Amino acid sequence: MNAIDNLIPDNRRALITLLRCALKGSQQCPALSDASLHSLFQQAREQGVGTYMYPWLAAQKVFSETHPQAAEKPLAAWRDAFLRNLVRSDLIRQVLQPTLTRLTRAGIETIVLKGAWLGATVYDDPAQRTMSDIDLLVREADIEAAHRELTQVGFTADKDTLHNRFAYEQRYSHTGLPLPLELHWHVTSALTPAAPVPDIEAVWQNAVDSVWHNVPVKALPPADQLAHQAQHILHHLFAAPLRAYLDIAL
Repeated sequence: MNAIDNLIPDNRRALITLLRCALKGSQQCPALSDASLHSLFQQAREQGVGTYMYPWLAAQKVFSETHPQAAEKPLAAWRDAFLRNLVRSDLIRQVLQPTLTRLTRAGIETIVLKGAWLGATVYDDPAQRTMSDIDLLVREADIEAAHRELTQVGFTADKDTLHNRFAYEQRYSHTGLPLPLELHWHVTSALTPAAPVPDIEAVWQNAVDSVWHNVPVKALPPADQLAHQAQHILHHLFAAPLRAYLDIAL
């Protein structure tokens, strides 16, 4: 235990211990009862890390040894959540691939941010990364064109924020997507003085050519990826789920 561990609430220590074991790829997890696994699953789901932990948990011998006739029983909720997210992540891929291709063909450079990018590039499987929305970044000069392309392929804009000088994103829904899509032209608002406002022009200058599920896109280099994750946590005044810290750890 290190000094910072003393700051971890007692009711979160078991989850964080298990998450650390998963990160390290430890061969054996701490002994856990079925009741403990159920309680930990609820915490892991709230913190957005349950689907990340499931493949590691499923590989642990302790469960097959304790339940030789029903190895999945103690992990049933973890498994179901993973499979649901597997289906959801594939639906996102199916809709986003042609959408990103269309934006590229229209001459609109796009950076895939946060969960959709990290799930495809940092996690072993996109199903391990849960998301609450899909974030795309375009240049401010391209927002009208991007809006036009999105609406032409079935996206419906929520309340219009494209022309709100205090906004930096427009939210959309799509019948084929289980999550909303947020089109960003900045990564934070100047109305949040507690957090530093990144130089968006420098962000674009540093962006590199890459691919997302075989579709050409622009991407943040690793240093900017980390800076963006840290800025996002600061934007939420550290009230971010463990998933945000897991992203950085990975």
